[in-house]
Amino acid sequence: YKKFTYEPEIIHIKGESPKTIEIKNTIWGPVIGQNERSEDIVLRWVAHDKQGVNFNLIGLETAKSVPKAITIAHSMGIPAQNFVVAGKNGDIAWTIAGPMPKKLTKVKSPDWQVPQNWASGEYAWQGYLAANEVPVIMNPKSSRIWTANSRIVGGKMLTKIGNGGYALGARGLQIKQNLESKSFFSEQTMLNIQNDDKALFLKRWHALLLDEVLTENFVNEQHLQKALHHVENWQGAASIGSVGYSIVRQFRINLRENLFDALLSDLSEHVNYRVNWSPIRQQLETPMWQMITEKPKHLLPPNTESWSALLEQTFLETVRNLEHDHEDLDNANWGTLNMTSVQHPLSKAIPPLAWLLDMPNQPANGDSYMPRVQGRSFGASERFVVSPGYEESAILHMPSGQAGNPLSPYYGVGHKQWVEGLPSPLLPGKTKYSLLLSPYKDKPVKQY
Repeated sequence: YKKFTYEPEIIHIKGESPKTIEIKNTIWGPVIGQNERSEDIVLRWVAHDKQGVNFNLIGLETAKSVPKAITIAHSMGIPAQNFVVAGKNGDIAWTIAGPMPKKLTKVKSPDWQVPQNWASGEYAWQGYLAANEVPVIMNPKSSRIWTANSRIVGGKMLTKIGNGGYALGARGLQIKQNLESKSFFSEQTMLNIQNDDKALFLKRWHALLLDEVLTENFVNEQHLQKALHHVENWQGAASIGSVGYSIVRQFRINLRENLFDALLSDLSEHVNYRVNWSPIRQQLETPMWQMITEKPKHLLPPNTESWSALLEQTFLETVRNLEHDHEDLDNANWGTLNMTSVQHPLSKAIPPLAWLLDMPNQPANGDSYMPRVQGRSFGASERFVVSPGYEESAILHMPSGQAGNPLSPYYGVGHKQWVEGLPSPLLPGKTKYSLLLSPYKDKPVKQY
């Protein structure tokens, strides 16, 4: 055992005396808090090592081949990132850029998917993987590479990388299918893939409602004819005019809460603290679908007679809530629920400036589990399509536009195209304004 060490950090506060806080350290890293059992939690992080920061990224500017770019990526001191690269000769590749720890274990069945106790010495890092040990995919047979924040590899490669919280594979699958459906891609074709809002992820949930829940007797007894009409005509996409999409989507979310809140309440009582399933909500889809497919009676929430009753109850809850929140079910279209709210950081602190700084709220297509990721307060930070040498045809989307000065005539220009998915050029148009840097007195004026 070794004693904790303590490092002082001085925080300077305007108009007040500086304050000093002590950082509690271990040989593994700093103590970042406590768990539900009041035990210290320590963070072991690449960025705390010297390998975590360097300027090797600059080498990509002069890399002349895909293998060279891969070598540079493995030497870069950045947080681990997906790295996709293409060369003019047709080579394409994927790897992880940034240092990757070499994980050491003395136990037979290591589980690097969850936090571990390193105090016994059974778990540790033993330096970092050499460049030739880092997973690489080079020129796959499909001639396609996509990431979508999803898991890219399995087996031994996955063991090396670990699980930092992958997105569900639904979005990646949809991108894959779109890429494989064509052999020629224009800039607009690629933008169309990024704007794809088809609800393939919810397709089986839609079928579940029509096949098992919305029976003739249930619809007539509960007067759900309007809801049935919207579900039948849901458009199969996260379209702003679709009420059916709102219903199907919210039904799945409500069912997830009804199921797992009940399951985890028993677990919370057993361990004497509240267990929150929110951090793993993306991974609940598989067990949830298995539950409603196999319908095990012992996993039904308390006071629920059957799985049919649970599904009907959840659907009623969904429709009634939408009717209550929007006065009429017809008003609960996806555009009403998915109204963008893009705020400037300053307006969050000073709300009266919102009229000047924030983007207008607009209904938007798209959702989480599809190529067009779009929510009320999140979305694609950029959509970019360019073929080197043909920059005049390139497309760039950026929320709120590229101008940072709210008094600029260009502030917010391009935001509408980002919301609506319309093509907007990467290159600037005809010059309308020139920026003059004012000199000190008696010095010549330079125009830029």
